[in-house]
Amino acid sequence: MYRVEYLAYKNRIYAQATGALTVSDVKNYVKEITDIIHQRVREQWTFFADLRGMDQLNDECYVEINKLRQVMLSSPHRLKKSAVVVDNLINQIKSAKAMNALEETFTEEYFLHPKQAEDFLDE
Repeated sequence: MYRVEYLAYKNRIYAQATGALTVSDVKNYVKEITDIIHQRVREQWTFFADLRGMDQLNDECYVEINKLRQVMLSSPHRLKKSAVVVDNLINQIKSAKAMNALEETFTEEYFLHPKQAEDFLDE
């Protein structure tokens, strides 16, 4: 389900990366991927999905986004600046993996409402 949605965005990014791609384009596409990841993280936590599945999603995204970063770094100068945006995204993915590592610290009381879980993570 999410894999198909993610690959659709990824393929669009690669298609644009081989053509005339502006810094603004990269930022917009990376934001779309970030939104998908954040949405999936919220769904995983809210609906008690298997946290190992979230780690797998993070690993897949990490690999693909690193590939995108390499494309950008080998591109004209204006795209190299955008690699910072991708670095930020990679850091967010690492943070999501770190969140999964906290699995043992959670109890059902934090999942009475999604906002409660978010508040706990923000602390």
